[in-house]
Amino acid sequence: MTNANYITPENRAAAAAEEAFKLRNQSKLSDSIKVVVYSDYTTESPPSITSGTIIVRAMSLGGHHDHLKDPNTCQSSEEARKEILKMYQATIEADNPYVSQLINGSTWKAFKVGPNLITLISPEKPSIAAIQGVPAGTINSFNSGNKAKLSSVKRTEGSNVEMIYNTKSATLNRDMQKKHYSNFFKELTKRLSESAFTSSTYKVNSLTRTPTQQANAMINGRFGNGKPLSFLRSWFDSTYGKSYQNLEMRKVIFDKEWTDPAELKTALATRIQELINDGYFKKGHGTGFAVDLRTNNLSFSDVKILLSVLATMKSENLVTYYSWEGVTTLKGGGGEEKRRVQGVFDSNEHIHLSINKAFFEGE
Repeated sequence: MTNANYITPENRAAAAAEEAFKLRNQSKLSDSIKVVVYSDYTTESPPSITSGTIIVRAMSLGGHHDHLKDPNTCQSSEEARKEILKMYQATIEADNPYVSQLINGSTWKAFKVGPNLITLISPEKPSIAAIQGVPAGTINSFNSGNKAKLSSVKRTEGSNVEMIYNTKSATLNRDMQKKHYSNFFKELTKRLSESAFTSSTYKVNSLTRTPTQQANAMINGRFGNGKPLSFLRSWFDSTYGKSYQNLEMRKVIFDKEWTDPAELKTALATRIQELINDGYFKKGHGTGFAVDLRTNNLSFSDVKILLSVLATMKSENLVTYYSWEGVTTLKGGGGEEKRRVQGVFDSNEHIHLSINKAFFEGE
């Protein structure tokens, strides 16, 4: 194999296996080992592929990597990533029956086939101790700040995905009874159940909102409790366009140097109600056909599947608009790649969409 052929991870893995075979004829290797998997920090093959070889990284639990820095003590995701890339290159076939358990923090039995190459065999009980403070099953490991915990409840093959929401919310309970919402979620649930979506559930954050609820949704988590007004303003400019109603809301947010989030919420809710009274806000949560889906509890691959389903529904005019807010709307771009590599970096991320109300009312 020439040096030019080493450009792909698959060829490098094959070369390492060949070298290991030759080495095995000369000396005996310690074959059976246990490792902790880091599935989301490889820069070579993404864990979400469905065929061929998946290549991830793995840390030895037998002391082979004691000389490396503990990723959990690293000060940044980039520093942790560099340490992890010094560990074993671990391969597993995409059709392996255990591949769905290839998640950060899980402990695996492995077979050593070369100096820095192992083959994953099967998972053991996920190791919480291996990554201090990071729940087993969490893909967005090594992020600083208060990050959402990704769901570790995997869907049983062949079972249906379930839509869930806050049943204590009177507004959501009321809206879920409406025909267009009920029919839309039946269709979305059916399509997700037929897809490779691995989570057993997806969650609805909100549907119709009053002006006060809309103001709260915009400001909560973005201003107050340690978040400066500048954070809210930056988010607003990266998320909202320049329609008249959006510019009017912007005037309120940028009107003065607000110090009390409650005062800003009141002022913004008042202006939103005035705009509704004047005939604006024909799109969005005040219309009765908008939906927010929670994504900060889903893996990157599951969100991409959800977006793919919505793209198909949009092509069929069942969905009129959708956006992964907080990720694809990141100012300067690069939000999806950041989410894929780093995990949840904006706890307010969600998918906002509008449905074809007339179609689903006619079902």
